[in-house]
Amino acid sequence: MKLTLSGILVGAVALSACSTTGTTTTTTPTTGTTTTGTATAGSGTVSTDTDFVVLFNSRETPNDEALETLGWSNVQFGAVNEVTVGGVDFVVGTNGETAYGYSGVRDATDVGTTVLTGTATYTSDYKVVQLSELTSDGTSLSGRADTDTGIINLTADFDGNTLTGNDGDLNVLGTLIGGTLSGAVTYGGVAGSLNGSAGSDGVAGAFHGSNATTVYAGGFVGPRD
Repeated sequence: MKLTLSGILVGAVALSACSTTGTTTTTTPTTGTTTTGTATAGSGTVSTDTDFVVLFNSRETPNDEALETLGWSNVQFGAVNEVTVGGVDFVVGTNGETAYGYSGVRDATDVGTTVLTGTATYTSDYKVVQLSELTSDGTSLSGRADTDTGIINLTADFDGNTLTGNDGDLNVLGTLIGGTLSGAVTYGGVAGSLNGSAGSDGVAGAFHGSNATTVYAGGFVGPRD
């Protein structure tokens, strides 16, 4: 289900309600964990910056990166949680002419023991927060805010070292090495980066991405079927 807002939300959601931060846009994914990009829009320049950032500790107390978002505008927080596995926190927002997107797997998340062979499936909840159609007036950014939630069926091939699945606008193309998850996602056709883990009991993944006028951050968590 997708919730579309008429304009970008202004102000931050209370930190106790969820646990992540992020925003911004890029035209291509990077080989590392950070994506950046710029575009000329309106009378100013739109810059984007996304990264993997753990925003809350195991007690769900916000760390410095989460508190930093209190100074942002157009903030959207999100989180996905599974009681037997753990959670992922994420955020998008703007600061001046830069849009940011952060996503991170919560420290206390436990997917079980490492699996090295065979296959597994995970029915997982996911959520994505996104800022798109970004333009600058030379001082600050404006645009459109969207929140997307759903259930994605993920398949791990531990012999082939892959984790794959898709639902709606989200496509997961993960790489699994010794239970550690990396690789790529696309959301609405915009490329992004993925990290997390998958094991005997569950899966948890954080992702973020951007292009010249869009930034998103999100995550998925689910038990093993």
